[in-house]
Amino acid sequence: MSKKLKILVAEDDNEFREALVGYLKSKNFEVIGAANGRVARDIIPSAGIDLLITDVQMPFMDGVELLSWVKKNQPVPVIIMTGFSHLFKTQSAIEYGADAFLSKPFESKEMLETINSIIKPKDEVNNDAKPKENEKKKLENAYCKVSIDEFISMQKLLFDVYIQIADDKYIRIGNKGYAVLQDQMQKFKEKGIKHLHIRREDFSLLVNFNMIVGKKITGAAEVSAEKKANFIKYAGEVILEKCFVIGVDQKAFDDATQFSNLALSSIADSYDLVNILDLLGKHSDDVYAHSLGVSLYSVMIARQLGWISHSTLFKLSLAGMFHDIGEKEIDKAILKKSRIELTQEERKLIESHPVRGKEILESLGKVPSDVILAIYEHHERARGQGYPRNLELKDISPFGKVLAVADCFVKRALKTEKYAGISAQDALTAMDSFDVDLLDQDIYAALKRAIQGHP
Repeated sequence: MSKKLKILVAEDDNEFREALVGYLKSKNFEVIGAANGRVARDIIPSAGIDLLITDVQMPFMDGVELLSWVKKNQPVPVIIMTGFSHLFKTQSAIEYGADAFLSKPFESKEMLETINSIIKPKDEVNNDAKPKENEKKKLENAYCKVSIDEFISMQKLLFDVYIQIADDKYIRIGNKGYAVLQDQMQKFKEKGIKHLHIRREDFSLLVNFNMIVGKKITGAAEVSAEKKANFIKYAGEVILEKCFVIGVDQKAFDDATQFSNLALSSIADSYDLVNILDLLGKHSDDVYAHSLGVSLYSVMIARQLGWISHSTLFKLSLAGMFHDIGEKEIDKAILKKSRIELTQEERKLIESHPVRGKEILESLGKVPSDVILAIYEHHERARGQGYPRNLELKDISPFGKVLAVADCFVKRALKTEKYAGISAQDALTAMDSFDVDLLDQDIYAALKRAIQGHP
């Protein structure tokens, strides 16, 4: 008969501790309870325990202090019970070598799985320690980084929250529904915590996408899993193959690409938006690549302007993707012509695309008004020299001004069927000569900083 695993549970909440002890005993473990870290420390030398489960916050000796003592004096595996409010202590526990974490409140099944992951035979551990590279990459792609500022305005967590402790390891430190204390979040920020992580599928909740584009409408057509996967894959390939410009800071580009991929994944559930972009791609590869490029470089510009809200960045990214959607109804032969090759009628047709884009998106009844306005205004320029409304610069929306700058850069830099494309520096030089006086100067300066990789 195999020896029972002996577990010590250190928890200062009497009711919770007794519940844990009782449950673990019912699962055939030998269990001892301790009311705080000091009591647990005194028990350990003579108890012969195999595993310690301890709360991170306790009187007299907290979980981190107990963990440190155990690792130095009586090495046994340690599971830390933690929560969103104890982020600093959780980080300290990671440094002291905690073996696993449980974020309160947790389910009994999760606790058993965590215990089993620690006590499984060594040969299983060794096999698990060599994950295939594609599995590791899959895990890394399952999470996305979120600025701590995103949580300051939340009253409660909309999703589980994680911290990253290795390239391929994340631990949950906050559960969906947990109340967010504003002073606590400010303290995190003051202590230098800049980012937390959420699961990729929760990105839509973060940017309020369900409300923004109403993707779950009763009776609405659904996007098949295959079409969704192909849509995301193709758009991602276009970004990597056609949107990078020589001379652009690689890190800034990679960060913006990651955000664009998250945005694409979010809209992939919207039948109407996926179909519209698909139609644009089938109509013109160049316009499709240009649209994704404007989306990506708009995000790069916005970050240089200090726009950090994921909701704001998402809407700007969306505006970039759809800013030329009105061109899907214009003959491809006309779209391929340079401006000097256009007849007067063809030029009028080209200049109608912001109006048509506005009409198409308004007809969906679910795209934010500021996104539609940016699309309507992306060809407006200073001193009323743009179209369709000949607005003064002061009357153009912030999103519209950003799209205008990104649009000019992408048009000059990206390769097309009839144009070889140029480097980022050459594109900026051309913009300095021909475009700069018609653009917002602060936003143009932000583009330059983004391309050069300035913080």
